[in-house]
Amino acid sequence: MSGRFMLTASAYDYSVISGSHATGANISGYDSAIAVSVTDLGADPTGKKDSSAAIQKALDYAKTKGSDSVQVKVIVPEGTYSIRKGLYISSNTWLYLDNATLRKDFVGGVLLMNNTDGNGGFNGAENIVIEGGCLDGNTGGGSVKAFSAIRMGHLHDLWVKNVEFKDNYNCHMLELGGIKNVTIEGCSFHEYYGQKFKEAIQFDILNNANLFDGYAPFDDTPCDNVIIRNNSFYDIMRGVGSHSATVGKYYTNFYIGGNTFSNIYETAIVMQNYRCCSIEGNSMTGVGCGIDFRNMTYLEYSGYNAPVAGYDGVYDRINDFSDIVINNNTISANSTGYCNNAFGISLYGKLVQNSSLPDHDYKVSGVHISSNNITSSGSAVQMNDASGVFVESNVIGSPTDGTKSGSSLVSLKFSNDVTVSGNSIIGSSADAISVVGGAGGVVKKNSCLNSAGSGISADKSAVVTISGNTVENSSQSGIYISGKSKAEVSKNTVKASYSGVAVEGASGINVTENKINGCTEYGIFAGEGSSAYVNANTFTENKGANYKGKVYAMPVTSFVADGVYGDHVQLSWKSKGGSDGFSIKRRLAGSEEDFTEVAQVTTPSFSDESLPSNTGFEYRIDSLLDTGEAVTESSSKVLNIRTKASLSRCTCDIRPVYRFTGRRIEPDINVILNGTKLVRNVDYIIKYYNNISAGTATISVTGCGQYYGFKEFDFVISLSGGYVLPEKASTALNFAGDSIERYEVLAFSPDSMPDLTGPIANRESDSPLVSEINSAKNTDELRIVSRRMTNSAVMPCFDAWY
Repeated sequence: MSGRFMLTASAYDYSVISGSHATGANISGYDSAIAVSVTDLGADPTGKKDSSAAIQKALDYAKTKGSDSVQVKVIVPEGTYSIRKGLYISSNTWLYLDNATLRKDFVGGVLLMNNTDGNGGFNGAENIVIEGGCLDGNTGGGSVKAFSAIRMGHLHDLWVKNVEFKDNYNCHMLELGGIKNVTIEGCSFHEYYGQKFKEAIQFDILNNANLFDGYAPFDDTPCDNVIIRNNSFYDIMRGVGSHSATVGKYYTNFYIGGNTFSNIYETAIVMQNYRCCSIEGNSMTGVGCGIDFRNMTYLEYSGYNAPVAGYDGVYDRINDFSDIVINNNTISANSTGYCNNAFGISLYGKLVQNSSLPDHDYKVSGVHISSNNITSSGSAVQMNDASGVFVESNVIGSPTDGTKSGSSLVSLKFSNDVTVSGNSIIGSSADAISVVGGAGGVVKKNSCLNSAGSGISADKSAVVTISGNTVENSSQSGIYISGKSKAEVSKNTVKASYSGVAVEGASGINVTENKINGCTEYGIFAGEGSSAYVNANTFTENKGANYKGKVYAMPVTSFVADGVYGDHVQLSWKSKGGSDGFSIKRRLAGSEEDFTEVAQVTTPSFSDESLPSNTGFEYRIDSLLDTGEAVTESSSKVLNIRTKASLSRCTCDIRPVYRFTGRRIEPDINVILNGTKLVRNVDYIIKYYNNISAGTATISVTGCGQYYGFKEFDFVISLSGGYVLPEKASTALNFAGDSIERYEVLAFSPDSMPDLTGPIANRESDSPLVSEINSAKNTDELRIVSRRMTNSAVMPCFDAWY
C-alpha cells in the first residue's frame, strides 16, 4: 500500500435517490355542480354584521347536496365578512372567495375546519377546494389569542389555491394533519406576530389531542402526496413544515417548488421525519435558515411522540432512507433575532441510546443537493450523522458584509459516504469544506476561494479522499489533515495560500500529484507525530521550502526476492516515485538488532552477494527523500529470506548392487544432509540413468526449495546377484503404437532370462490387445516384454512392461 493505507471512493449508489413523485389533489369526475352564494343567505359583505351563520348555512347546504357526482360551489362575493364563530366545511365543497375577505372577529379557535363525522384514516372528508380571497387573522398586532386560520385532518384530496393568509399570532396559518393528495398553490402567507417558532403551513401526524385537537380518532394517520408550489411567504417566523413527529411514521412524497420566502425570521422549511421529497426551484432571501431537515431533534425528548399502538414492531417501521432531492434553490441566510446560527441547508441525524425513545441511529440517508445558489453568514450546507449524501454543482458563498459566524461553508460532521463534488465555494469565514469524523468521504473537483481558514480540512478520524480540487487564497493551509484522520490527497491545485498541504496529528497521509503554487510558507508540511508520503507533486514560486517536517517518499511496493541462491539473493521492488534513492537494509532473521544498511541504489533492484549459505535474513527497503533539512526514510514491509543449502555433502542409503530384473531399477532412497533427513520433491528431486541393463547405474539428487546443487550416486545392476527390489503394485497398462507397427508380447521367468518363451499375445494393429497383456502380466512370476516388428522383421530392442 502507499503510505500506511489506501482509501477507496464512496460506494454508495446515489442513483437510488429520486425524491418526490407527488401528484397532489385530484378533484374531478363530477357529473354536475351546484352553486350557492352566501349573500343570498344573509352574509354581510360590509363586515359590519356577523356573517358566520349565513356562510355556515351555505356550507351545510353543500354538505347536504354534495356527493361523489355533485360538487357544490359556495361563492363568497367581493367584500369583507365578519366571522365571529368557527366555520366547518365538508366533502365535495368548493369554497370560492371572489376577492372576498373572511375576517376573524373572535378570540381563540380556528377560522375554518372540516367535518369528519368521526371517521379516521384519510376518510373523514374528501374533495375540498378553497380558492381565492383572504383569510384575515385580525390579531390587532398580536393581541389576540393564538389560532390557525385553517385546520383540517382525516381527509384526502384538498386543493387550496390563490388564498391570502395574513395576520397571525403565535400559531400556524394553514394546519393539516392526517391528509393525502393535497395541492397548495398560488397562496401568500404573511404578517406573523409572536415569539413561538410556528410554520405558516404545518403538517402533523394525528397522534394526540395536544397536537391536533378536535380530530379524533388519533390513529397516527400521516401525511402523503403533497404539492406546495408557487406560493409566497414573507414577514413570518417559519414557512413550511413540521416540528413534531411520531417514531416510525413519516411525512412522505412532498414536492415543494417554485415558492418565494422572504424576511423569514427563523427557518423557511422545517422537515422532521420526511421521506421521498423534492425541494426545487424555491427562492429564500432574508431568511435565518433555509432548509432544516431532521430525523431526530436536538433534544430527543422534545418533538417526538410514541406511536399510538406502542413500540412493538417499531424497528420494522423505521426507515433510514430519506430519499430527498434539494435542487436549484436560491438561498440567502443571515443571522436574525430568532436565529443565531444561520445556515442554508442542514441535515441532522442522531444516535439515540438509553432514552425514552427506541435505541437507534436516526440518521439522514440518501440526499441529493445540487445546483443551488447559497449565500450564508454561517454554514451553507451542514450535516451531522448523515450518509449517502451527494453535494454537487452548487454555488456557495458568504455575504460580503455583516457578521459571520465563523462556520465552514460546507460542514460534514460524523457522516459517511458523502461526496462533495464540483461546487464553487467562495469567502468562507472558516474552512471552505470541513470534514469531521465519518468514513467514505469524497471531496473532489471543487473550487475553494478566499477562505479565512483552510480550503479543505479533515479532523477527528475522518476518512476522506481529496482529489482534483482547486484551492486559492486560503489564509491557512490549502488542505489541512489533522486529528488522526486518514486521507488520500491527490491531483489538487493549491495557489497563493499560507501553505499547500499540512498534516498535524495524522499519520500515513498520501500526498501525490498536487500542484502547489505561490504559497507564503511551505509546500507540504507534516508535524511531529505525523507523516506525509509524497510523490509527483510540483512546486512553483513558493516562498518557503517544498517540504518541511515528517515528509517521506512513498514506500516501495511489490518487494520480492527474484532469486535466492546459496551465496546471494536478487531483490526487486516497485517504486511509486518521488524518492531520491533507496537504502537496502538487512539483519539476521529473528534478531532484535537494528537493520544495517547494505547499500544505496537509485534503481529498483539489488543483488546482495557473498552471503553464507543456509542462513536466514530480514530485508527492508527504505525510500529516501531529501527534504532540504534532512533525509527521511520510509520503510517497506520486511521480507524474510533464507539462503539455500548445498547438496554437495549430502549422503544417501543406496545399496551398492541390485539384481537385474529386465525393468528399470529405481531405488527409493533417503537423502541426509548434516544429520537432517530431507523430503523428496520438496527439498530435492531424483533422476535415474542407465538403470535397466546390467552395469553401472546412476542416481542424480538435485536440490529444490531451500536447497541447491546436485550430487550423483552410482550403483551396480548385476545379472548374477544383488538386492532385489520389492514388487510394485500392479497397474493397468495403456499402450498405443503407430499404425505401421505390430507388436509381439513375450513372457519369461526371471530365472531363465536368456530363454524367451513363446508369444502370449500377437496382434497386427495400431495397438495390442491391452486386456490380453494385462491378463498375462505378473502371472506365475512371469515378466512381460514386447518387441516391435516392421515388415515382419524383428526390431533389435525390447520394451519392458511391468
